[in-house]
Amino acid sequence: MNGCKKPSNFITKKKNANPVDFLRAYLNKNKIHASDLFKSLGPGCQFRDSLSREVFMNGMRRLKVMEDPHLVKLVEILDTDGDGEIDYSEFVKMFFQRQ
Repeated sequence: MNGCKKPSNFITKKKNANPVDFLRAYLNKNKIHASDLFKSLGPGCQFRDSLSREVFMNGMRRLKVMEDPHLVKLVEILDTDGDGEIDYSEFVKMFFQRQ
């Protein structure tokens, strides 16, 4: 081995890194569109207008997108209205605002 760490292990170890950047890296690496990821997080992989924080986080954990500290931060960023739900519109809006 050349001593280089795998990108997925290296990126998620940064304590102050932006979780939105992790999510973008995951989407790019796996060639997934944000809408397809959102759909895959819910029960039965059916599209929903919103997902509870718990369902969203469990789906992200299942897909191993990022470690929990970053996931918690991402959910706080995405739940812009504080209703405990990650709305599809909030999720998509984040991609357009943070590029």
